[in-house]
Amino acid sequence: MGKGDRKTEKGKRWRKSYGNTRPSKSVMKKKYKLKRVKIFNLKKQIERTKILNNQYLAFKLLEDEYKRRLSKDAENQEVIKSLENLNEVKKNILAAIDKSRKEVIGYSVEEIFVNNGQYDRFISLEFYPGSESFEKFGESIMGAFIFSQFDRKFLKRYIGQSSYPRTYKKLRFDPSELCKLDDGQVNELKSIGIDNRDIKTIFQTGSGYENRYTKRLGYKEVPNTIEIKVRDDGYDYGPMSLHFYEYRIKNNNYPLIFEERNQYLALKVRYRKEALTHEEKSEIFQPGTEALNPDIADFYIDHKFFTDNELSEADNELFKQSIKRKTDRAKTAVDKEIIKSGSTGLQEVIKNDMRTYMKALMLAAQFKPENLSTYGAKYSVRMGLDGFLHIVLRHCKGYQFGDWKNIRTTFEYTIEDVIRILKIIIQALQKDIDEVLTKGEEFQLVKGSAYQYDGNYYAMHIGKDGDLISFYPINK
Repeated sequence: MGKGDRKTEKGKRWRKSYGNTRPSKSVMKKKYKLKRVKIFNLKKQIERTKILNNQYLAFKLLEDEYKRRLSKDAENQEVIKSLENLNEVKKNILAAIDKSRKEVIGYSVEEIFVNNGQYDRFISLEFYPGSESFEKFGESIMGAFIFSQFDRKFLKRYIGQSSYPRTYKKLRFDPSELCKLDDGQVNELKSIGIDNRDIKTIFQTGSGYENRYTKRLGYKEVPNTIEIKVRDDGYDYGPMSLHFYEYRIKNNNYPLIFEERNQYLALKVRYRKEALTHEEKSEIFQPGTEALNPDIADFYIDHKFFTDNELSEADNELFKQSIKRKTDRAKTAVDKEIIKSGSTGLQEVIKNDMRTYMKALMLAAQFKPENLSTYGAKYSVRMGLDGFLHIVLRHCKGYQFGDWKNIRTTFEYTIEDVIRILKIIIQALQKDIDEVLTKGEEFQLVKGSAYQYDGNYYAMHIGKDGDLISFYPINK
């Protein structure tokens, strides 16, 4: 025996360890035997619960048959007596099922996470008869379990382990639209959840899955999206866009943001100037003149530039002024955001990273504010230039300045996909956003309430006026 062997006295002296020796083969054999017996008893108890469930279902079918007979002969005393006895038997079976499933957990929290939750897998659940979930949501539901960022950090330790604790708690669940559930049931599933001891069976597909939460391989692609490239055929879509805006205004649905309102007025000037109202004219023209207000002029001349083959001398001057306004606006917004990046001065930051600064200026000059909401929204969420730069210069690779480099959380997507994900999340939360903005409050998703999508958790801040203030991924 060498001095490194912990079982010998010599080894203990060398390691300065006088603790317990490693267990002998006989002790380990007994330990594994007890473990196998425990697993066998667990499986046996789960199987017993399932047998009781099958018995209940058989008696339920028999009850349906008796009720069918009773509907034809309501005075049949023999059938009435049989139904009474059957109800008593069913009651006893339900009590036995309830006791059994609470003593032995069929699907533990850890098992559900390892096999389903870590992949955000779409599954179908069946509940035990008589359970709380059965009474509230029916015999079965489809969807995916919701695990918070904290849950994932805690439970990922059991991935790849042969054994783990078997605990229970309320697990939140995101039901499929295919489930016939009302808003109250859906909200309860998402906010409170179901007791995992109520689950009789979990059905899942056998196709391959990947853990998107732990994937770190450069840029990721947004799942379940198809990119459709539209060819520019030179057609003037101005009248169609004008009609679309008028429809939204008339139906008071999916409200226009500031820039959409300006675009609507610019299109109306070009295609239906005779229909302008007095209020619209006061928004469009500078006082006492036929000159367009700058915000309207930018949209007007942009549209005219892309639809007409040539511009007049007056229009060319208007176009130059529009470009200068956009450039000045972009520089002011970028400089304002960079100043927030750290203690060093603006010129020092620019000097140290001129290439990134030029990229940011070009991106800002080309940016067009977006309405992130869609049909059915009471309030529209607007992403303006300030909100866009706050996201990109702090959290997008290749655009971070100063103290934001290497310390801020970064998106694992391209800028286009970041905006796409932002729209998906806002449209999913539109009802909640509408409720908060109706109260005159700001909408926020912070670390405890971050939104989970495609393996990432996101925080968000929307102002009282519907302007997006911030959006960023939360550290793993």
